[in-house]
Amino acid sequence: MPASDIRSFSPQALPFAPLVIIFVLDFVISVAPLFFLHLGGKFAVGSLAGGLSSLAHAVALTISIFFAIYPKASTNFARPSLYALPWSSYVVFGALSYVAGNAVLFMTYITIPIAEGWLAKSHPFAASSLFSLIFLVNTVVLSILLDVRLRADGLDYHEARLRDGGTHAVVMASVMLCLLIGFTLVTVHFGLDAPPISWSVYTFIVVLFGVLGFVMGYLVPSTAEAYIESNKLIRKSSALDGNLLGWAAPASQPIVKP
Repeated sequence: MPASDIRSFSPQALPFAPLVIIFVLDFVISVAPLFFLHLGGKFAVGSLAGGLSSLAHAVALTISIFFAIYPKASTNFARPSLYALPWSSYVVFGALSYVAGNAVLFMTYITIPIAEGWLAKSHPFAASSLFSLIFLVNTVVLSILLDVRLRADGLDYHEARLRDGGTHAVVMASVMLCLLIGFTLVTVHFGLDAPPISWSVYTFIVVLFGVLGFVMGYLVPSTAEAYIESNKLIRKSSALDGNLLGWAAPASQPIVKP
């Protein structure tokens, strides 16, 4: 087999294009509400603080996607069986995603210049712990959507993309709604004034994260399924006496070794 053919059947790298798209989209969505907030005084949001906090959120979200995909490509612990989903792996990697996201947000909050009225200024760990819940949920839901596809064992990786996107859109919008309510309650609990943000802006944020959820659900499970299944076939073929395509040879035909 020519060297170029052998390279074409080498294990594929983790697809980064969807991660880049989602990273950029999350950054834009996190920054977008700042253009509609005309807050001053103790709630003023500087361009540096807004940009760096949005960047930190995009980094943490990308990490949460990584925890949803990579363990299934590298360990049996995170893969579904014919009879059950790997519930214990959801706990483990969901927790790791939450801890990693919390660390990224916390380090950002204590580093960047934040106005005095915000929860992240006076109680950065409380703020990061609250907003990191979205990373935990993102990892778990994307993992479940991916596992459902892996158990179906289909060959059309574009099938049910709209279903996955719609499902994750509802999840992300619902989580963001809960986080915004929780943010208000926690802020009041610590004796701080709630920022004067209109409900229309909060609704806009919820809708934006619904869009983000749709894009993640549409791109990530199907792309990850294709990546995992293709590498599974490549490993299976390369294990047969060095013949990369030996697994595909009919049983009635002898396998010609290179």
